[in-house]
Amino acid sequence: MDKYIQYDHLQLSEDPSFIRWAKRSEARDNNDWDGWLVNHPEKANDVANAKTLVLAMKFVKDNPSAEVEDKVWNKISSDINGEQSTTREINPRRTTMIKMLSYGAVAAVALILLLMNIGNDFDTSVQTPFAKVENITLPDGSEVMINADSKLKYDTESWNENRLVSLEGEAFFSVKKGSKFTVKTNNGSVQVLGTSFNVYDRGGQFNVHCETGKVSVKSGSNESILTPNQSVSVVNTEHKFSNNVSETENRSTWKKGIFVYKGAVIIDIVAELERQFDIKISMDKSLMDVKYTGSFNKSKLETALTEVFYPLGLKFDINGKSIIITK
Repeated sequence: MDKYIQYDHLQLSEDPSFIRWAKRSEARDNNDWDGWLVNHPEKANDVANAKTLVLAMKFVKDNPSAEVEDKVWNKISSDINGEQSTTREINPRRTTMIKMLSYGAVAAVALILLLMNIGNDFDTSVQTPFAKVENITLPDGSEVMINADSKLKYDTESWNENRLVSLEGEAFFSVKKGSKFTVKTNNGSVQVLGTSFNVYDRGGQFNVHCETGKVSVKSGSNESILTPNQSVSVVNTEHKFSNNVSETENRSTWKKGIFVYKGAVIIDIVAELERQFDIKISMDKSLMDVKYTGSFNKSKLETALTEVFYPLGLKFDINGKSIIITK
């Protein structure tokens, strides 16, 4: 099921296996998708949105007004013709699906999509696969280094009025001075005028580290102002400020291929290893809560596995892209 990692909520909502799982119509798909979602918590939002779409196709309670219908169909038309996005390709199967649905059902589903994207009408999207880092330059000359398995979105048309990006995953930003620059994530937001900083947002964990300049970090009702070598971490909605962060506790070291941890649960390190090397690691559930302090370098897989598992008294067996961890 590795292919689904790259699927967005629309692609998931069209997949026959996912549809059966969402509707719980056939038991054969339940274990596969339940297990996949446990192993990929970063896809929870896409899965939830896709499931909403699948279930919404069952019925339509009310007929939408003429105004809503016009707005919905304009949205559908622009999406199909590629007028709203520079990165989305037309999916023939999606077009066929739209034609097959009843007018009311399509309108209802599209309206859901419209509501889900209010305030997030981005026309450009950059998504990195496993084991790949990408450097991009934003319209104002600001630079972003995007870590593996991450997605960055922004709007070129409104950029001069609103320097806003959406991030899922991790990225390091070097922002040119100018108007307010905002990074929005599922768990918090960052605002700056001109600075460099790292943002990490995965599986309910949110971390921002300031390298230069000044950064405002908001999560829930909490806000912190960061200056160089200060950071904020948010885990389970707890907003924690850290001062004088040492290099051994700095998330930004991933830019050099070095990933540092202090008292982290092994499952988080396993997820990062899978992300950086495009591998699948299997280990007994009894080992999932083991805590790890140390680091690994992504220059070589075997060395990285040794750096992580040897200090814990664990062994590993490499078979292609499959890694098995044992005591």
